[in-house]
Amino acid sequence: MKFSRNAVFLLVLLNSTLAIAENLTVKVVGISKAVGNVHIALYNDSSHFPKREGMLEKAIVPVRNQTVTWVFRNLSEGHYAVATYHDANGDHEFNQGFLGLPLEDYGFSMDATGFLSAPDFSDAAFTISGLDRTIIIDLDP
Repeated sequence: MKFSRNAVFLLVLLNSTLAIAENLTVKVVGISKAVGNVHIALYNDSSHFPKREGMLEKAIVPVRNQTVTWVFRNLSEGHYAVATYHDANGDHEFNQGFLGLPLEDYGFSMDATGFLSAPDFSDAAFTISGLDRTIIIDLDP
C-alpha cells in the first residue's frame, strides 16, 4: 500500500511538471538558397501578431540547406502562432518592394495566408496542450 501511494504521488508530480513544459519544434522547409538566416517569431497574443514588438520569443537560425529547425522550449499550454521569413541577404530586415510586396520568402503556421497583409492570428494559431508539438512551415508552397 505504501508503494502505491508513493507511485501515485510521483505520477501526479510528473504530470503537473510536464503540463507546463511543452516544447514546440518549428521546421521551416522550402528554403530557396542556402544563404543568410531564417527568422522565426513565436506569438501568443493576437493584438501583437505578427509585429516585431509583440514577439513572445524569436530565433535567428543560420541556413545551411533547404531546411532549418528550431525548438522553443518550456512553453505553457495555450494558443500560439508562428511567423517566419528567409533573410537571404542577412540584413535582419523583412525586405519589401513597391507597395510593400515582400522581396523575401515568408510563411506562417497552419499555412495561413493573408491578402495584401499578414493573416489574422486566428488563422495561424494552434494549440499546445500537454504534449510537445512539431509544425512545418513551407516557404515554397
